[in-house]
Amino acid sequence: MTGATIVPVSILGAEETHLNLGTMEWTEKYLGAKVPIPVNLIPLPVQWKICFLKPVNMSAFGKKDARNVRFLEEAAEIVRMKIQHRINRELVNRGIFKFTLDG
Repeated sequence: MTGATIVPVSILGAEETHLNLGTMEWTEKYLGAKVPIPVNLIPLPVQWKICFLKPVNMSAFGKKDARNVRFLEEAAEIVRMKIQHRINRELVNRGIFKFTLDG
């Protein structure tokens, strides 16, 4: 392992830039993914929130750990859970609709 620090990042808002009618199921066979059918061709102007989480220091782990598939899967799952937890917390904090009332 290189010992590089991992900085988990959560992003909210990107999923709201396009309104989708549905997905083209048949594209999964050829592209490996379903392609959405957007209502709008130009992205909507929405606010994005990018959160940088606490860095994960990997310098304590060596080459042996880098070859251990189970270790890597568990480490990746921990990072994914931290990101998902932050996304869930941000969604609860902002509620369904976000309005700013002046005065």
